[in-house]
Amino acid sequence: MVVNMNEQEKKMLTYILDKLVEFIGITLGVAVGFIIASGFVARQIAHALGG
Repeated sequence: MVVNMNEQEKKMLTYILDKLVEFIGITLGVAVGFIIASGFVARQIAHALGG
């Protein structure tokens, strides 16, 4: 499939993909940070309760 796109459409597509990748990267970073933080908090609570 050959898609003929003019420069404007290419720029638009590149911009959208760039924003999408950025969004996914931030979301993953936040998710991983949240998982690590919640695991850390859970350990602290368990330790405080004498676990």
